[in-house]
Amino acid sequence: MVQLLHAAAIVAMPNLLTHLIRTTSKLGRRDARFGKFSELFVYSKNYFSSLISLGFQKFYAQLLPQYHFHIAGFAACIWLAAMSTATASFLSYWSRFTPTAYPFVHPEDTGSSFLADFELSMLPIPFVGDLREAEAIILMLNPGLKADDAAWEQKPAFRSALERNLTQIFPSESHPNFYLDPAFNQHPGAGYWSKSRRLSGKRDLQKLFSVVQALSLRDNVSVAAAQAHVSRKVAIVQLAPYHSANLKRRGALCALPSSRHARAFVHGLISERSKLVIAARSVAEWGLAGQLTTSHLVVYKPTLGASASLSEASEGGRALLNRLSRVQA
Repeated sequence: MVQLLHAAAIVAMPNLLTHLIRTTSKLGRRDARFGKFSELFVYSKNYFSSLISLGFQKFYAQLLPQYHFHIAGFAACIWLAAMSTATASFLSYWSRFTPTAYPFVHPEDTGSSFLADFELSMLPIPFVGDLREAEAIILMLNPGLKADDAAWEQKPAFRSALERNLTQIFPSESHPNFYLDPAFNQHPGAGYWSKSRRLSGKRDLQKLFSVVQALSLRDNVSVAAAQAHVSRKVAIVQLAPYHSANLKRRGALCALPSSRHARAFVHGLISERSKLVIAARSVAEWGLAGQLTTSHLVVYKPTLGASASLSEASEGGRALLNRLSRVQA
């Protein structure tokens, strides 16, 4: 009986998702913000993922091997349709980057004189986290460069996390925002974003740990569950994708095509109002100087710099807690 139900689900799913596409297309013509109808696709994705977690993937791979990749491809197309226009465009742009050999540069940035300001022997990090699933986006300047960053990138597990991040393909139980992954809690970025590593001589800002703790109390779940949820629902976007210890020539942020695409992505999200955007760093460079804080946009004062807090008492922290969905225990 279970097998018959699974087979029936395979037959019915294309019709169901086709209906969803038609419905959302009609809604899209009425509402360019994509805020409401994109949620419909999230539910369909969650449904499909639930079937997989129940062993559905193994079943249809055995029952219908000739359709296995077709079904997977079809689901991928549906998930792509669920994305906002801005997100789809930005991910399409970064799909052109291939991490094959030094220098690790997006093809459109090749030849820019400003590349001399960056460490190009390391993979770029234009974003951290699942941009499709994220409910909130935090804007930063560019990935920093610590003494042990290069050594971390040589570790197979962390290198794989970096590559998954670039392809935006995440296992169901992973931490898409890898700075919140307990497996990497000694990475320099973990101290900046998450719980202190308690390393001597290190200043850890723990920007998101206060939100994790507040979410744990709000939803009555463990801190680990809350941190995993924040890892899935909060992403980071860098204005420049390449590492540097100290970016002195801010002209690079206007000259690099990758930076212009990042800016266009963020302004697209703001127009769509599909996600909460928190401009924590380099507000002017992001083109947000003079913007007022709204229900979908939080703009920090430029004077705060790296110390801009995301604690539950801060403007950004409160906005995050209001926006983040409940943690499913």
